Amino acid sequence: MDAKKGCERSTERSFETQSITEENCGQQSQYLNTKESSPLSAFQLLGKLKAVINEVALALENPAKALSVDDCISITEEGLRAFKTIKVGRRIDGRRQLNLNSSRLSGASPTNREVGDGDHAESDAALSSRRQHLCSPNSKKVSPKRMESEYQRRDGIEAARQASALRSEERQRKAEERRLEKLQEMKSKLVAAGERSFQAKQRRTQAEERLRNDTLERHENGARRVEEAREQTKERARRGHSRVEEVRLNYELRNQTKA
Repeated sequence: MDAKKGCERSTERSFETQSITEENCGQQSQYLNTKESSPLSAFQLLGKLKAVINEVALALENPAKALSVDDCISITEEGLRAFKTIKVGRRIDGRRQLNLNSSRLSGASPTNREVGDGDHAESDAALSSRRQHLCSPNSKKVSPKRMESEYQRRDGIEAARQASALRSEERQRKAEERRLEKLQEMKSKLVAAGERSFQAKQRRTQAEERLRNDTLERHENGARRVEEAREQTKERARRGHSRVEEVRLNYELRNQTKA
């Protein structure tokens, strides 16, 4: 009985030591986050970030400056990945602190440690069962190093999930980029097809206009030639009539002379 009581007291002491250490770390991280993200400093940092983005965008719009768009995009993507890593890390720290607080409030009982996120249910259930086993009277003494290795294993699982989430986001981003490239290619093809159709329509309109002008010109030339032929016929008729009159007058004069 004394051995069992001593085992329980040592187990409780190890749990209290681990909880106090993690509570101090969580409070320190919360204090640093609160200190670093004050409203004024956050506003100033966001303003600086926006100003830098605007300055780079203006520099890219200026063709005289030798600034690569691909380099700017790669640097921005690296920054986004860093922001996402920090976001996931803060989420993991917040969940760990919430689990620690709930475990202290419930007396290290696994029945009150329900986790809302489905991705962490398996690891939390395993840790709860292990804690229940450690708190049982028949359990052996567990050192703080073993508990620390347990938390390190959880951190490794969280880091692997974080890396998997980042890889999934990277694949989604690349798929979205490919989709946008295909849409842009289809759009450029449609624009080129529209330009070709417009040019073909212009050529067809010009050919119809030339054909209409040639037809009108042929009609005008034909009418002019008909009118010229008519005038020539009239002129020849007038000339023939005057010749007949001249012959008749000469004949009359000859007869009068004879008489």
